[in-house]
Formats: sequence, structure tokens, C-alpha cells
Amino acid sequence: MTNPPYNCAEGFVASGLNNANRKLALLLRLAFLEGANRARTIFMKTPPSRVWIFSERITFYPMGVKPKGSGTTAYAWYVWDKDATPSSTEVKWFEPGYKARFS
Repeated sequence: MTNPPYNCAEGFVASGLNNANRKLALLLRLAFLEGANRARTIFMKTPPSRVWIFSERITFYPMGVKPKGSGTTAYAWYVWDKDATPSSTEVKWFEPGYKARFS
């Protein structure tokens, strides 16, 4: 489970799938779903089992920094589960309200 640098995410998927025993979870921008190259190299060959979409935009702040405003980028957890049915991606959403509960 990690939040890789976006420009290295494809490598993290490949390495993670080779090294994970059961599951791999990556926190990435929702836009990671886009792109012909990723469609060919990742999603058609080894699609994630689940994609958990944040229904409210989140912003990451360093520890101790007071949050200001709201997020401008959509994020999701991409989960590859080696025990799941292949080629069957489930799309789910985190229920709204989590920002208020955890801030």
C-alpha cells in the first residue's frame, strides 16, 4: 500500500504485481484510468480488482500544516487482489462525509 510519485506509478504497478503476495493498493489520481498506453500495458492485461473513488476531493498537507480550502484533484485507491476474479474491476465510492469525520 503506497502513494507512489505519479510519474512512476506504472513501474510501481508492475513491480508491485510481481512482488505482492496477495494485494497491491496504490493511491493515485483518478486520471490514472486515462491513457491509451496504460490501457494496453496495465488495464487490459492486469486490471485492478477494485477502484475506490474519493467522492470528496482531498488535499494532502505536511504534518502540522493547517489545511486551507478544498482539494482540486480527484483521487482513488486502485487495488489489485490476486484472489479476485480476473478481468472484473469493481468501481466503488467512499461515502460523502469522510472529510468532516477525519479532519
